[in-house]
Amino acid sequence: MPGMSNYNKKVEVFRAYYFMNTGKKLDDELLHIIIKISEAHADLKKDIKANKLLFSSSWDYFVFGLGSIVTATVIASLFVMVFLLLHK
Repeated sequence: MPGMSNYNKKVEVFRAYYFMNTGKKLDDELLHIIIKISEAHADLKKDIKANKLLFSSSWDYFVFGLGSIVTATVIASLFVMVFLLLHK
């Protein structure tokens, strides 16, 4: 396979793998879609790993969690109060 691009190598490897496991041949358009989805999934996993929240102490983690709970509770309470005031 000299002179093949990285994409062509991936296509040939996946085509051979799929054929060995199922005995069916895939056309190039379907292989292109599968490879692009796989590459997008790998990029997404890299982005998710890069954006982890790190806390210096357990207290910081507790305060962060408490803040997210309190915020959701306040928004829900305001929504209920407005609903009740408008529907008297």
